[in-house]
Amino acid sequence: MKYLSKRLKNLHKADIFLANLLLGDFMFVRSLMLVIGLGSMAPGDACAAETVKRTMIVENAEEWGLSLNTGQVISLEGLHWISPGDHWQSLRGLQVSLEKSDFEKIGTDRNRYGDLLGKIMVEPFGWVQEYWIKKGLAVFSGIGPYPIKLRKALLAGEKQARTKRLGAWKRFTVLKADNPAYLLKMQGFRVVEGQIKNVRKFGGTTYLNFGADWKSDFTVAISSTERRNFKKLDWKLKDLDNKWIRIRGVIRSYNGPFMELFFPEQIEFPDENL
Repeated sequence: MKYLSKRLKNLHKADIFLANLLLGDFMFVRSLMLVIGLGSMAPGDACAAETVKRTMIVENAEEWGLSLNTGQVISLEGLHWISPGDHWQSLRGLQVSLEKSDFEKIGTDRNRYGDLLGKIMVEPFGWVQEYWIKKGLAVFSGIGPYPIKLRKALLAGEKQARTKRLGAWKRFTVLKADNPAYLLKMQGFRVVEGQIKNVRKFGGTTYLNFGADWKSDFTVAISSTERRNFKKLDWKLKDLDNKWIRIRGVIRSYNGPFMELFFPEQIEFPDENL
């Protein structure tokens, strides 16, 4: 608990985003050991590094990550589980490898806790994040920054599962932004799509309005702090006027159904070529 308290005192927006995802459906307490292992090895000790790489075994699996026999933790923060059950437990005792190159290219091969980020490869599943999404057990969480190529692959897998109504897609569905009354009944992590009627900026916050009445219709907010994440990717939010988009995040009640965006990865253009 002391370790968890230290984390909570240092919350930044990525933590708030993750906390919002978790609070949408459930709450849990996370406590991890500090990362050890490969980082403590001598740079030239290639043989030792290769040995550790070959013997990365999942000792414990949770919905947020995999704890390895090396003392390292691999994060699963790119996933949001939509199917009940502890599917991640199927990896316990299995050997894993981690492909980090795509994350290294964008400077995010670890999260702020030191947990490893990358494509988790496990036999016989292959790339397990994509495997779980294609099975309809999870969806892409929308956290960023996330490698564009991998994000597109996960969204394509999500589309495949949604079209075939696999796994949780038998009941989980993309909600319509023009039905605010129903959205209020479906608070929590959701995927919503609809046409933005207008984009307005007020008090430093940018609002994406999906209806004429901001006090009752669905509204999405991007704070001045989070706009930096969009500017890094050359987004011009005003250009979203009248655009049809699909977004993912936590719906709550605030002058009607309300969602906050933290990362551009939470926005998807349904017509884009995946």
